[in-house]
Amino acid sequence: MALIEGTGYNDVYWTNVLKKIQEIIVAEFTYGKVYIAPEITTHDPFSIKIWGPGATTEELFNDAWHKVYSVSVCMYMIEKNRSEAFYKKFYSDTERLYQLLFNNITVSGTLGWYNGVANDIVYNELEANEEDIDGINKAEIDFTCIVNRVN
Repeated sequence: MALIEGTGYNDVYWTNVLKKIQEIIVAEFTYGKVYIAPEITTHDPFSIKIWGPGATTEELFNDAWHKVYSVSVCMYMIEKNRSEAFYKKFYSDTERLYQLLFNNITVSGTLGWYNGVANDIVYNELEANEEDIDGINKAEIDFTCIVNRVN
């Protein structure tokens, strides 16, 4: 059996899923930081963290695969003196982010995705490293999409 080298590797998760979601969000939200990381890295008043917790192979063929990619999108707003106006902005921006993900259920192009689903929104379920940040509010949206790869 011959070893096949250089079969056209693509970093699908990073380039075609995480970076693409980052580009979509940056185009919509022209303020704050949008970054890819497993933990919060900034204490700016507004930021969005994107992370890929895992992918599942749905179908595997001799020359193709279908994977479901999971993406955690966390919006952070930090404000020590919260008011009703703050919470209105927090919920408004969360819905805007959700709608943005919903509007991008399909992204065309080489190794684009389809069947993108923006799932539940979870508010203020903080990780251990987030709990000590004074005035933090968090909205987390789970997004999944399918990518097909054919050699």
